[in-house]
Amino acid sequence: MIVEDFQKFVENNRASFTDDEIGLFRDSVRCFHAGIFRPAYIMAYQSMMIYFRRLIQNEDMPAGFDAVKWKKMQVNLAKDKEWEEEVNNAIRKKANAKAAPPEVPVLAMNDSLRLDFDYWRNRRNDSAHYKEYRINDSHVLSFYSFLTQYLLKISVEGGKATLLKEFKDACDVTKTSPKKSLQPLIDKILVMVSPEEMDDFFAELDGVMGYRFTGRYENTLASIIKSGNEKLKEYVIKFVRSDKRFKAEFINDHPDIVGYIVDKPESREFWMKYLARCRNRVAILARMLMVGLIDPDEKDEAVRKVLEHSFNNNDGMGTVSEDEQLILNSNGFFDALKEEYFNGDYTCKNVVLCGREKYDFFYGYIAHMPVNKELADMLVDIFSRPDYPYVWSNIFKEHLLEADAAYKAKFDKVVSENGITLPSCLKV
Repeated sequence: MIVEDFQKFVENNRASFTDDEIGLFRDSVRCFHAGIFRPAYIMAYQSMMIYFRRLIQNEDMPAGFDAVKWKKMQVNLAKDKEWEEEVNNAIRKKANAKAAPPEVPVLAMNDSLRLDFDYWRNRRNDSAHYKEYRINDSHVLSFYSFLTQYLLKISVEGGKATLLKEFKDACDVTKTSPKKSLQPLIDKILVMVSPEEMDDFFAELDGVMGYRFTGRYENTLASIIKSGNEKLKEYVIKFVRSDKRFKAEFINDHPDIVGYIVDKPESREFWMKYLARCRNRVAILARMLMVGLIDPDEKDEAVRKVLEHSFNNNDGMGTVSEDEQLILNSNGFFDALKEEYFNGDYTCKNVVLCGREKYDFFYGYIAHMPVNKELADMLVDIFSRPDYPYVWSNIFKEHLLEADAAYKAKFDKVVSENGITLPSCLKV
């Protein structure tokens, strides 16, 4: 299993390695399967060192590093006889705030990890020179496991910082086409970002992906949640759930993921309070009903609370799918809408309020409601009264019957088939 994981690690991250590095890793695996463990270890170790050499040569000098020392290091890295020792020195170099001037590391990693490299180097020397030392499959397997877990997390800036830079370049339209998939970078997250860095990584990712209004950041998080990578999904869900304000914004943009983000114990608080901030609250409510996040004895209360949020904010139903409409209808949503707001008694008593302040609420729901007998009867009830919100009838005629021929044909068919007589203010 360790060997297979190592092979997948190498093949899945081919863009991070040169052909020579990949070739050495592959030859190492071939030697391992042939039972010759010393060359297997040496080749994997040599590929790692070549990788670090290239990494340091190609990266900018770390902030705060002594420029003279950096130049000398680059000179030594170019020498055939000195580069490996220079890489070893770079691996060992720790931060030293007490030095004058303060010293910074070449490679970003936990200091405890640096000690492991002494062990790996000693085993490499044993494999090459000390024939009495027994090198077996366990040594190679443990090294493969180490490489799989840590290699791409180590860089001049740190694996997290390096990957964030790659995302920034990928989202810069002057460098990369916006049509190019981010999936190859998403696939690197678990490899290059350590578990304790995940929250910081996703927080910083927002800043490097461009302006929030593009939606690319939220779409990326949503695509991870919907993917099959359970471990990465777990990190993203934890991150989104940690900020209640962002959680509501995120669910608003992606109602279909509410079941991943909101737990049953917190669902009541969510629809009571946070759906007031969401434009797509109706679609979110439908999804919560679909996945059983709302208790049966609270469904009616939840429906009416969401309608109250819409009425108070003077906004509409938003975009809902056919499946969402069906689930809303089966849970009494449209019945509650008629009982609470869309009936002649209510509009007559509140004609000024409805006409002056709540016309967006009216149109925002009417435009998305199923065109059927119930809708026609509801409109007849409202507009047959002596007092009705005149602006509502104008909105219905101008924005739907006159502006949308397909809608008018469907509405006229319902009226004709059910023998419904429309009030004069609705006739076109």
